Amino acid sequence: MAEATTAFDDWFRAEHSRVLGAVLIVCAGDVAKAEDATNDAFVKAFEQWASVAAMASPRAWVTKVAINSALQSCCGTSTTCLKPL
Repeated sequence: MAEATTAFDDWFRAEHSRVLGAVLIVCAGDVAKAEDATNDAFVKAFEQWASVAAMASPRAWVTKVAINSALQSCCGTSTTCLKPL
């Protein structure tokens, strides 16, 4: 377990700012919402780390989860917002 946690920590440090940048665009500059959505996505990735780490692009998965979360947070049920990925 410690080895998996270390691998996740390394991946998190390498990818967090890239994912946050993508989500910040979706949130139209709302840093708090972007950070919340990004952090929630990384928590989900940690909870499923064995399967996420085995994916071809874990960053793509966590970015998709974060963007979908941000869209739901920013738009709710509005039909004028972008649809989740």
